Amino acid sequence: MDYLLVLAFLSITFAQTIAELNGVACSCPWSAEQFNQLQQEVQSLREDVNNLQADLSSNEPEEVQETNEIQPSTVGLVFRLDGEQVADPRPPEDKIEGFVYAKCKPMPNSALSEELFQPITGEINMKQNASGGPLYIDMFMYGFRSPLGSLHGFHVHTYGDLSDGCQSTGGHYNPFNKNHGGPKAEERHVGDLGNVEPNAAGVVNTKIEDDLASLVGEHSIIGRAFVIHAGEDDLGLGGFPDSLTTGHAGARLACCVIGIAEQ
Repeated sequence: MDYLLVLAFLSITFAQTIAELNGVACSCPWSAEQFNQLQQEVQSLREDVNNLQADLSSNEPEEVQETNEIQPSTVGLVFRLDGEQVADPRPPEDKIEGFVYAKCKPMPNSALSEELFQPITGEINMKQNASGGPLYIDMFMYGFRSPLGSLHGFHVHTYGDLSDGCQSTGGHYNPFNKNHGGPKAEERHVGDLGNVEPNAAGVVNTKIEDDLASLVGEHSIIGRAFVIHAGEDDLGLGGFPDSLTTGHAGARLACCVIGIAEQ
């Protein structure tokens, strides 16, 4: 039913009833019972009018505020654009929940003798969720001159200081004062990342996932250095005097300072 028509009808009826009451006040032939009945009808009509007015107010269309602003929803990585939900197209690991990125470009150790020198260079990229979790390392290095099948120790060293080539980077990064070990060992340095192996072309193209080294938190490796060694890291098991400190990995062939990156 059209609320406006009903409201008009009730208003007219209400006015007629008031007129009748006015007539009662002036002409007196009404009994007390009839007068009370008319008063009740007036009150009922007044309530009906108020209810209809309230219904009309509640049925008015609400103003919709238009916006072109993209806002993240409160659940998951979904964005809302003008009321429409749009799934984030980026890969899960790169979504807005936050990744920290770092980069390092190895260069040959300027402090090495010509006999030990190898023209190693390349790029090492890292990323880790800002809330923690595994560190992902993606490395591409070339210029190795070692025989096929050779392994080279790969570590994070304490200092990002290349003033004396790789010699000034200090020892393995070891904030918890542990013995040297392999990357999966319970006892290890934060900087112990095992070995890398070049292919026949002298190229290392590999990925590492590590649960201890981190780009975030109190013991972040950002600002420290990666060092690639001449020999194989014995993972602390070789029995040499330096097995539990350096893995008996030998000279430092190349290194780089780990810097935070945009991506």
